[in-house]
Amino acid sequence: MRLILILQYPLVNHLGAYLERGEIRLASLAWVVLGFFWSGLLTFSPRAIAGLIGVWAGLLGLYHYEQIGWLYLLLPGIVPLALLVVFAMTLRPGSEALVTRIGEQARGPLSEEMRHYTNRLTLLWCVVFGVLAVQAIVLFMLRGLGQQEEVTESVLVNIVTPLVVTGLFVGEFFIRKKRFPDHDHPGFFDYLAIVRTHR
Repeated sequence: MRLILILQYPLVNHLGAYLERGEIRLASLAWVVLGFFWSGLLTFSPRAIAGLIGVWAGLLGLYHYEQIGWLYLLLPGIVPLALLVVFAMTLRPGSEALVTRIGEQARGPLSEEMRHYTNRLTLLWCVVFGVLAVQAIVLFMLRGLGQQEEVTESVLVNIVTPLVVTGLFVGEFFIRKKRFPDHDHPGFFDYLAIVRTHR
């Protein structure tokens, strides 16, 4: 359920932009927030309940005062920038690349060739997130200048961007299996579970 609440955002948010229905876009964002607090809510955590109410109240306030559009503009830049920082921090000298770390936690020590590959893959993800962040910044600037339509921006952010990320994620899985046929590779859904476990 948590994953569904989070992953619905691009499609539902784009639908709201296309139909020019602000309440749909607000609902999609509210569901994402619910997804992030989902685990705590299942255990009736007071912190999770208070956090959810507080964020929802903030979203309603922004929507009421017609300022929530800025949040839709900022999120496409904030998310990839945050992921860029997370991945890039693991490429510092003395650190272990994030993809390498996930691989070794999932299947034990990797070969030197595989370690090199996962290190370069971590760097590739940094480049992708960097490009997506720059795209979001450019869209933000164009929108501020009144030179970008909301629906066009929504297509790039909510349709093209998820397709690029999903394509790289899925494509890399099959490329790795073909490049390292002698390695013991998990099935695709097992692979998803591994990534989710080590999020």
